[in-house]
Amino acid sequence: MKQAKQLRKILLAGMVNQVARRLDDRELVALSIRKGKPVYRTPEMEDVVYLSTTSVLYKSAPDWIVYQEIFQTDKMYFRGVTAIEPEWLPAYAPILCNMSNPLSEPPPRYDPDVGAPFCHFSGTFGRSGWTLPVMELEFPQGLERYKWFAVFLLDGSVCPKLKKYIKVLLSTPQTMVKSWAALQPRTDVFLKTLVAKEVDSKASLTKQWEQDPKYLLDAYQRWLPTSAHNEVAVSWPPL
Repeated sequence: MKQAKQLRKILLAGMVNQVARRLDDRELVALSIRKGKPVYRTPEMEDVVYLSTTSVLYKSAPDWIVYQEIFQTDKMYFRGVTAIEPEWLPAYAPILCNMSNPLSEPPPRYDPDVGAPFCHFSGTFGRSGWTLPVMELEFPQGLERYKWFAVFLLDGSVCPKLKKYIKVLLSTPQTMVKSWAALQPRTDVFLKTLVAKEVDSKASLTKQWEQDPKYLLDAYQRWLPTSAHNEVAVSWPPL
């Protein structure tokens, strides 16, 4: 299954200009086509294109596909069709995608498997501006990513050993992403410490701790009452 998924991605990478989108029922009705019919739009053609009844994808009729070619009999049909996921398009066809800024809702989250912040985007694909479904992708590079990584570091998502200190933090982790965050010295120092070493993921944080085990300790202690400083210092880094 995993190999099949990877093969589909490889095919998409080689055929980004041969992506087709299935028409929804509203669009089908406007064209006087029966609802539920597997009919598609392609970027370069005005005519709609049908899935052949002999296609292995005819019954499942995926919303997004890539195709090898189009041929005509009584109608226009695809040949060599592969199902793709629209979430793959920003990665494999970025030049054809117009993505929004990260959405505030749903809020960003930390993905422990990747070790990085993720957020949601809306967007369009191709010159026709086909609407993409709202999708979750890794947070793009930039200052906002550092801020959200700081949130997840402070709330214990990145390093579970820090969860025990959440209740005694002098500010909530969400303070890092507030518009007035820079007015608080502890948030400013914490952010600048991450940015200075380009630490915005679990991997880059771990690498920095290998070079300097006391990295971020002072910045983190600023978030804690003095009574907790020694305990944190003894167990630092919290891996």
